[in-house]
Amino acid sequence: DDLLRLLNHLHIQQATLFGYELGACIAMHFAGLHPDRVDRLVITAYPLFYPDAVRQKMLTQRLHEIRSQDPALFLRGRLPAITSRGDDDHLWDAYQKVSLYTYESIIQLIKSSDLSKDYHRNVKPVLYLTGELDDHYPPHLVYHALQIYPSPILVQVPGAKNLVHIDHPEYTAKRITAFIKTCSQPSSPW
Repeated sequence: DDLLRLLNHLHIQQATLFGYELGACIAMHFAGLHPDRVDRLVITAYPLFYPDAVRQKMLTQRLHEIRSQDPALFLRGRLPAITSRGDDDHLWDAYQKVSLYTYESIIQLIKSSDLSKDYHRNVKPVLYLTGELDDHYPPHLVYHALQIYPSPILVQVPGAKNLVHIDHPEYTAKRITAFIKTCSQPSSPW
């Protein structure tokens, strides 16, 4: 509802949504609920190949890990696994600013939704960016999972882990820009 209120407040009728992991879940959920407000999706690190029961178990485990230790320590340990820039102080500072309450709220929202319905309701163009070295959402699994969409585009970012937009921002930005331009053309198949 917050995203819908924001779009209304800004007088934006249709938006391209970009989402990373939990944000990708929110973007897909929003696109499923409000397809008239979304013109295309750019997603990365989205657990789309996991059945809802498995995804919920993973999120429950993540909540347990966060609650059982200092959230900062949890994030400090997680960064090297998701980005080649895990020692970047700016990235670390940004992650530290996310409150435990916010993180828990997002996870609870995603746990309570049925993402499999969102997958099937979405007919918008989808660009999925995956890191070549992403162990969390391996490119070969993402490729197979994307087949549920009418015309998905999968871009594997060379040398990137899970945070493709952090590991290779220029490469990622070029691919997103090309996708948006292609989808905006009247002759586009999407």
